[in-house]
Amino acid sequence: MFQVAVALRDNSTLAKGPSPPDLYSKQIDLLPGVIEDSVPLTIPATHFGDVKTPVKPSYAFGETAECVFWAGSPRNDQRLDDTFLTVQQLQSDNKTWVTLLTDGNWETKFTWTRKGTLSGESWVTTSWEIPIPQDTPDSRLGSRLTVKPGTYRFQHFGKYKSVFSGLHDYSGNSAPFQVTAQ
Repeated sequence: MFQVAVALRDNSTLAKGPSPPDLYSKQIDLLPGVIEDSVPLTIPATHFGDVKTPVKPSYAFGETAECVFWAGSPRNDQRLDDTFLTVQQLQSDNKTWVTLLTDGNWETKFTWTRKGTLSGESWVTTSWEIPIPQDTPDSRLGSRLTVKPGTYRFQHFGKYKSVFSGLHDYSGNSAPFQVTAQ
């Protein structure tokens, strides 16, 4: 630990140490498995990845953008090498979306909710605490993502489980929303 403290004080780097062992396969799971995921029966039909509660058209710096999607249980696939959500920015060509954030970023949150214990219906809330731009990033913490006014959207990824046909991938996009200075 002393070496880490010295490296932080001197703004120097340390050699990479050994990786911890992967004990995922040895974990005991005491929760019952997912039996089936479902979405409400509606006309027109609701699908996994469809938006349940849409984003607002616009958010200002310092606000929290939020979108709710119909979803399968995240226990169907823990997406250890992937993500449940992304925040993407529309580029100046008005065609290309670039991923800025995932569920691994501090500014984002991914919350799963089940309708009830006997129901297969569930949804996820994706949220992004839009940071207020800072003129001077803290060099000790590394560079902070600079958010600029523009057009953004959420994407959600997951798997749903059918009793008869197993696991199926799905994804969904929110409507585009604006991030503005005011």
